[in-house]
Amino acid sequence: MTLTIQPMALTDATVHFYSRLGVLLIRNFFEPAFCAQLKREVRSSPRAPASVVKTEGWRGLLTDHRRTDTALPSEELRNQVVRRLRDVGPRLGSHFQVELRGIQDPQFLIYREGHFFNRHVDNSSDADAPDFFRARQVSVSVLLNPESAETYTGGALSFHGLLQTPSGEQRGLSVPAEEGMLVAFRSNVLHEVTPITSGERDSVVTWFI
Repeated sequence: MTLTIQPMALTDATVHFYSRLGVLLIRNFFEPAFCAQLKREVRSSPRAPASVVKTEGWRGLLTDHRRTDTALPSEELRNQVVRRLRDVGPRLGSHFQVELRGIQDPQFLIYREGHFFNRHVDNSSDADAPDFFRARQVSVSVLLNPESAETYTGGALSFHGLLQTPSGEQRGLSVPAEEGMLVAFRSNVLHEVTPITSGERDSVVTWFI
């Protein structure tokens, strides 16, 4: 069993700590006004249950593994998000020391009470995996609201395999949820979103290839 360490208060020192472990945090990537605009439109847009990709090429719903909704905001807003994400690509490539060619279409996710995404990775080297899944190098999540009693509780983005005690015991690591913060990590890192216990968690995710 892995013990997950709770998020630390965000300071320059803790941002550096996460970075050394392979999780890049960019604070205020989306300004509050843009976060508010995204949340309004996402919450009023058509939505559908999010699917799961299996390494053998299958894609569909697995509600015991993932429960969250995807929304489809306007094309104009989606294009704004894509432009902003593309602009950060060179910084991500430099940080993770990989050559990035572009990004996949972002997903606009809504986690409500009882929603979660169990431990998983975002890519695979399996020959049977879909090409788009194998191409992913860096995963990105932009958090649109902070965790609080007024917004949502639970729903931590947690990483596994990055921390290990001298005895060899694994430690999970949860990232603090700050409005507008970009979280980037290599797509082969094991991670999860823990169950939402109240409220609604909104985020934008994409994958650089």
